[in-house]
Amino acid sequence: MEKKEKKILIFNIFLVVILIALIVIGIIRWIQVRPSNVETEEEVVLKSVGYNSTIEHFGFKDANGITNAFISSFEELNGEKLAGMMNLGGTYIFSYVQDELTKEGVAKEDLKKEAIKRFDDKYVEVMKNPKDFSDFILMQYVMAEREEQIINGMPATVPNFEVIGDPKIEDLTKYLSKIDLTINVTSVPEGINELDIVELLLLHRDDTYYLMNYDLISSVPENEKNEE
Repeated sequence: MEKKEKKILIFNIFLVVILIALIVIGIIRWIQVRPSNVETEEEVVLKSVGYNSTIEHFGFKDANGITNAFISSFEELNGEKLAGMMNLGGTYIFSYVQDELTKEGVAKEDLKKEAIKRFDDKYVEVMKNPKDFSDFILMQYVMAEREEQIINGMPATVPNFEVIGDPKIEDLTKYLSKIDLTINVTSVPEGINELDIVELLLLHRDDTYYLMNYDLISSVPENEKNEE
């Protein structure tokens, strides 16, 4: 009787081990095949915001393409060309992020740096479904106004531009990049002869770069260049 009970006990333990193993395997299989509620980065489809633009928009694959288009738009006094290489949706969201940071008390001198850090998340949030964005209508209006300002905002005269060095694209985040252009700017009628550094802030999506903003970082007159 004692041997029989031992056999039954061993058999029961064996069954329990098998049951536990089957439960563990089942949990692992459920985890592997269950649908995920978390949207992965690869699954995100970004849209664009239309605003009744009358010009054709296009991006660039490399630094030379962006640089040549940027410089030639000013040399040709062609505001449409400059506006056409810009992604004003990205421009609007960058400004929106800066406004949010200002409300949070971020100092003016730190706004750009902090906005770069926060841009990607806001850009994806808006562009997954722009019509759900609380500022969607205002965004369209501002983009149209900004485009008109760019088209009509070319200077009256055209200086001569010479890009110094070989421009390079520097990726800042997944969706933001920049190019620092060193440009020798001369104009005899206006008495201009200076070395400017202009930063082009770019939107990077779909393996293509678009201009968002451009800022004059520094300007050194010829007489100061010679002193150096």
